[in-house]
Amino acid sequence: MISEHVTDECLEQYSRGALEEPTLAEVEEHLLICEQCCERLTKFDDTWGLNG
Repeated sequence: MISEHVTDECLEQYSRGALEEPTLAEVEEHLLICEQCCERLTKFDDTWGLNG
């Protein structure tokens, strides 16, 4: 379970579509409530070319 924020490693894997259950569900649930992690995820998506 995610205690405070999602790690950079998990956000990178999530951004690349490489995260597996049960961690995937935990990260998605956390992203629904955490603006800070959503902003960090955007940076990873930019890196992989997923935002444009």
